[in-house]
Amino acid sequence: MPDLTELATGLQFPEGPVVMPDGSIVVTEIKSGTLARVQPDGSGTVERFADLGGGPNGAALGPDGYLYIANNGGFLWSEVNGFRIPIDHPTHTNEPPGFAGGWIERIDLAAGAEIAFERGRRRGTVRATLLVDASGPAGALARSLGVGAGTFPGYPETEALYTHFEGVRRWDSLHASETPPYPVDAAAVHHVFDGGWIWVLRFNNGVTSAGVAADSAIADELRFADGAPAWERLIARLPSVRDQFAEARATLPFVHTPRLAFRASTAAGPNWALLPSAAGFVDPLLSTGFPLTLLGVERMANALETGWDSPKLPALLRDYSTVTLRELDTTAELIGALYLHMADFEIFAALTLLYFAAASFSETARRLGKPTLARGFLLQEREEFATGWKRLLAAARGPLTGEARGQLLREVAAAIEPINVAGLGDAKRRNWYPALAEDLAAAAAPKLGADRAAIDGLLARCGFTASPRTP
Repeated sequence: MPDLTELATGLQFPEGPVVMPDGSIVVTEIKSGTLARVQPDGSGTVERFADLGGGPNGAALGPDGYLYIANNGGFLWSEVNGFRIPIDHPTHTNEPPGFAGGWIERIDLAAGAEIAFERGRRRGTVRATLLVDASGPAGALARSLGVGAGTFPGYPETEALYTHFEGVRRWDSLHASETPPYPVDAAAVHHVFDGGWIWVLRFNNGVTSAGVAADSAIADELRFADGAPAWERLIARLPSVRDQFAEARATLPFVHTPRLAFRASTAAGPNWALLPSAAGFVDPLLSTGFPLTLLGVERMANALETGWDSPKLPALLRDYSTVTLRELDTTAELIGALYLHMADFEIFAALTLLYFAAASFSETARRLGKPTLARGFLLQEREEFATGWKRLLAAARGPLTGEARGQLLREVAAAIEPINVAGLGDAKRRNWYPALAEDLAAAAAPKLGADRAAIDGLLARCGFTASPRTP
């Protein structure tokens, strides 16, 4: 018997497989009246790209490049012993009401994309040569194509509960025992606890956005679905947070997100693409959504500049999808490890330095006009750092007792040293990290290949104080 490889599941009575020039396989789905594209790599990716109605059955690619479909007009369906069959058992017929026979239709695969929308009482369709979804988490296009319901391997199930408040007390009014290197309340304040974390983001109009992200065990225990009562149950456990919200008042209803993280099975296809924010979401813990989306916009712009109106565009879109999903997976690796160690601040803080070191180095390299030093999100194209990243996060998922714990802390410090341009990990700073020109100046030559004049120019462009010069 020959070896068989399962390429996809969940298809709606597929027929008419056609192998396309790019190696993908287009099938008709008689029950749902759709066309679907399956990738041959065994990933299981299914992209439904056309809704034809009726019962698309046979398919063939014509010499003119069009896809020709024999549509049987549609069937009635029944389920027998878990299998869908094209017949209505009570009437013993498979012809739907109003059946008028079948037809042949021609599909222009290069004609662009079309999506129907409904908002309130307004309905319509949008057609474009290339449709890019920037609508945010689990966006309209991902839902329409059925590609947005996946998860990250090994990542915890998480939920969120959040709203806006007035009357939230400032952190520095409650904790004045030491002077931080910057106004804490001018940034996002994160309270980390075992199994989750709380964000407190103060706006300049007196309103504060606050909420909690936590694993499903915490969410179930506190009954996040209850909204405001769940929030009160949570802060009752956390005295410092309770004090900060003692006089606060919610100005909007609480929003419960029962599933926070998601990952699309693919981020692009013929005539369409998802920006990273629509292709996946991990967690706002490190604010990774901003760089992920900005890098995705840059990547999409490069693809369009290079391949627009040319045969190269499909391959560029496939590359865009591969990199977009890889960057999301990289983020999920780190955030998943951080969730495991939220009750161990020393390990948690050390692991965050992998992100902050890579991000600050990448941003500095870009601002110096040296983007080749920072290829890939979080320097994942620097082989030594990427290898260390995976090794350390794998170790963080194992038991960390005795020597294993100390070894992990030492190896994190060693991994970030070649890219550390912000004085991260300096024990004397006790996890307070000011933005100091001295740190950048000290790292300029050995790590960034830049002289003092280049660093001074960068700081001046950013409105920062020039780096100090020793006499």
